[in-house]
Amino acid sequence: MKVKSIPASILLPGWVLYSPDYANAGSLDHPPPPPPPPPHDHENPPPPPPSGGDCPPPPPPGPPKPNNDGTYNEGVTRGVHEASRIWHDGGCDCANIWGFEEEVDDLMEANFDESPNDTDKQDAYKRGVRDGASLVVTEHERECLDETPDECFDLGSAAAMQIAFDYCPFSAQADSYGYGSDEPDNKQSCREVAYGVCEGAIIKMVESNGCDPPTSDVAVLQEECEGQVDSMTPDADNAVKEEMAVERRGLRKK
Repeated sequence: MKVKSIPASILLPGWVLYSPDYANAGSLDHPPPPPPPPPHDHENPPPPPPSGGDCPPPPPPGPPKPNNDGTYNEGVTRGVHEASRIWHDGGCDCANIWGFEEEVDDLMEANFDESPNDTDKQDAYKRGVRDGASLVVTEHERECLDETPDECFDLGSAAAMQIAFDYCPFSAQADSYGYGSDEPDNKQSCREVAYGVCEGAIIKMVESNGCDPPTSDVAVLQEECEGQVDSMTPDADNAVKEEMAVERRGLRKK
């Protein structure tokens, strides 16, 4: 039997036009369910969503400026980008905070240092770059050294461990050790926290190495915490580090 087409204008409520797509789908008020998702491919899983979160990518550097010929504000944008890129490349890890400023300074000195041959515009752009990079350094130092004391406690514990080992080594193989200006207040505040952590931890570190030091030795070792913490941060004098280690070994042999 041939079904005549019915104009949609005369359909009553609840009526539907026949369509092969809806042969088994009920009515337009209840459209067919969506098709099931494809089976999961365990060998070729879908790519993860773009990461960001705790380690966002650096902001864009702004338009390129050949020969550093730009405005001060354009320089700031470039500086923020360059310092943020270094931080991102290091994994956005506060464990790298002590060397972060030095790495940024090296980049600034190599590429954006002032020169007597610069035009006024070039000088302004370079100053902007340096200032923008400095903003990023200060912000990450605040996040890592001021908002949380974790890095400062770690630094103090590491200093105490080194002092304890020089006084009472648990291995007799090694006898010399090495460690991988004006600085922001956050760094000095962190050092001061580390001094106290080191002084409080030193006796337990020595005892865990197998020695039972007299009180007079503990007092001397605690006095060395400040110098040891300072020697483990940038700009430390390697000669001073070794001199301190030799003094501790001499104290142990008395």
